[in-house]
Amino acid sequence: ARPVRRWLTRLAEGANARRSDLIVAITPGLKEMLVARYGIGPGKVRVIPSGTDPDHFSPEEPTRARQRIGLEADRPVVGFVGLFYRHQGVPTLLEAIARLRPAFPKLGGLIVGDGVMRRAWEALAHRLGIADAVRFPGQVPYADVPTYVNALEVVVAPFTADRGETSPFKVLDAMACGRPVVASDLPSVRALADASGALVLVPPDDPAALAAALGALLADRARQAALGRQARAFVLADHTWDRIAERLLASL
Repeated sequence: ARPVRRWLTRLAEGANARRSDLIVAITPGLKEMLVARYGIGPGKVRVIPSGTDPDHFSPEEPTRARQRIGLEADRPVVGFVGLFYRHQGVPTLLEAIARLRPAFPKLGGLIVGDGVMRRAWEALAHRLGIADAVRFPGQVPYADVPTYVNALEVVVAPFTADRGETSPFKVLDAMACGRPVVASDLPSVRALADASGALVLVPPDDPAALAAALGALLADRARQAALGRQARAFVLADHTWDRIAERLLASL
């Protein structure tokens, strides 16, 4: 957006924020930003996180899910599901897959979604010599997303360090599916990891650290299963849309 439009947007946003009876922020960082930027009293802003639908995002045996989307049932697959924006950090995942292939020669990658970075990421997979192992199925129907999530041995959320404050709702979808998740150690993700005890965090933009974390999980099926069970239990207890709605009603 041009500077004038940005200024007008900021002006309107501030006016709306100051005149609101209640503001809901989905992360503590967004609350801090609103308070600092617009001089809003902290008591006016309630932090209510994102949620997910555990009936839609429900566990399925990975080998069965892989068969349903045309992948080898016994091939370990790691991957990403989401919009293809630069801040998603998929190049870090692709480089990690390349590092892991000597130790896990059958390892596959699944990068699900579409967007402005698709051509660049596909080209990187070719340069890294892993184009034969990494599949880009494009954008898939919402009804089919859980199958792709469940097809992954480990779900990866490799956000870049400069992603900014955001709610990692795709991480919650993967947790609802009972999948182990490795994610970048950013404040909004760290809060979810601390609360659930079910996420593996790695420094952002660090392919070596990501490869090490993925390798450790791929070699430990028992830990994968334990993290998956803990993740789904956490979602059912605290992050269903019904629970989020209850928190919102309690704030009114």
